[in-house]
Amino acid sequence: METIKEIVAERRTYTATQDTHSHRYAQLILPLEGELFIETGTQHLRLDHHTLFFVPPECDHTFHSVVRNEFLVLDIPHFMLAKSKLQNRGVSYKLNNQWKGIRYLILNEIDKQSLHGPALKELYPYISHHLLQEQQPKSIRYIHEHYNENITVDKLASLEHYHRSYYSEWFLG
Repeated sequence: METIKEIVAERRTYTATQDTHSHRYAQLILPLEGELFIETGTQHLRLDHHTLFFVPPECDHTFHSVVRNEFLVLDIPHFMLAKSKLQNRGVSYKLNNQWKGIRYLILNEIDKQSLHGPALKELYPYISHHLLQEQQPKSIRYIHEHYNENITVDKLASLEHYHRSYYSEWFLG
């Protein structure tokens, strides 16, 4: 399995031929045009202009596309994920304005041909923050977004679809 020593960002296209593989590094796949079908374990996704996907290291994944496509792919060394919840599972994300901004910054640097390991290394903490933030439970995200309001345990429990007493145990556990 190939190992990489720094983050690499590039534009990639995919064909109709199904390819299955894994690698020691993670990948963040952001759509530019078209769609990509990807499978990892029990997940079967269609990445398009609404969705991006994080592939963790050593995750078998199968992918193909039947339409014209282009994706921005970040290859992220496994050591940059150390002690992170990002190592264990593939996660799809909604392509919201924050992700569009990240994509724009990376593309701008690629187009200038000035993007290499050090520039991406400086941007990576921001990227990983957003990867982790969206994996947090709904109630934790709600706390961060509404910290200046009165927040009740009942409200937080309802966001997780838990009973108040179970939520308290779950939160403290």
